Amino acid sequence: MKKMVLPIVGTILIAMLGVVSPSIAGASAISTSSASVLPPDAQGCGGDVCMYLSTPSGGTAYVQAWVLNSPGWYGYFHLTGPHNLSMYSATRSWPGGKPAGGYATFNISAVVGTYCVTGWSGADNEGTACESIE
Repeated sequence: MKKMVLPIVGTILIAMLGVVSPSIAGASAISTSSASVLPPDAQGCGGDVCMYLSTPSGGTAYVQAWVLNSPGWYGYFHLTGPHNLSMYSATRSWPGGKPAGGYATFNISAVVGTYCVTGWSGADNEGTACESIE
């Protein structure tokens, strides 16, 4: 075990770490066991928009989208993907972070390619997050 000091959102975390995956560098979810690596809750963020793309199962997957730091953000999420996929969430007020009911969920066919979620508030682009099924 190796002692490491990691900055996390303005604070310092001192932890005993066995394994840290490059995919979670800078994320707040950290494995403290060398037997496994925990994935972060947010698989990707861009601007103030985050998304999670599930592991495909039975030919389907799902995408969750949320705003990271803007409680009371009013807008909608636009999901794009392979084969001209284009889906929209409801336009509403969204809480910041990812509390229960505070994110949009899209059920999709699991097609190899890149999926992106963009958050829109009127004509303002709040950010775009992208993840891929390979």
